Amino acid sequence: MKKRDTAKSLETRMRILETAERLFGEIGVPATTQRKVAEVAGIRVSNVYYYFSSKQDLHRAIILERIKNVMARQDELLELARERAPGGKLSCEAIVHAYAAPRLFEIKDSSSRHLLSALFSYVITGEEADVKEYRELGLRQDQKFLALLCEAMPDFTELELKVRLTLLNAALCGLVGIARHVSDDFPKDVPADDYKKMIMAYFTAAFVAPQNFKK
Repeated sequence: MKKRDTAKSLETRMRILETAERLFGEIGVPATTQRKVAEVAGIRVSNVYYYFSSKQDLHRAIILERIKNVMARQDELLELARERAPGGKLSCEAIVHAYAAPRLFEIKDSSSRHLLSALFSYVITGEEADVKEYRELGLRQDQKFLALLCEAMPDFTELELKVRLTLLNAALCGLVGIARHVSDDFPKDVPADDYKKMIMAYFTAAFVAPQNFKK
């Protein structure tokens, strides 16, 4: 395949994914058909089926893209924190921020909240093989962050930090699940980013709270 053809193929695939993701958020997963995706993307239906033979394939690709983007951003924030830290030693605050911020700041508007809620529901109820793949990706990333936390917080046991990381992960998943219901009720005179900063502060405070499991 020629280089130009490869670039065009990647562009078409990305256009399909971006269109499907937007439609999942705007009109919902059940109402989003491959024909609708083709219509909005301005391409032939056959092209959609060429790259994604079913709606489930579209769902899976979007979820994997989301997960990989979040992990890439987490790694970027870790590297940025290392560059700024004295001697490159990461603090607990920097590690928690790198872990949580990329996921928290995905909750941008009504459309993205609906999309994330729909995708989260699919991860919970999706095909076993798919769910296993998503969880394995997350587990590897969690293990990396746990090792960093153990290094930054030597007075805490690994078990204690693992419990706290698990609770943080659950809180982030919960925020995605409930964001579509509660964020529209927030006082409008407080910017949404300020709420996210407040949540980040609560997460960090929870991590540095007195330990429960003594060494």
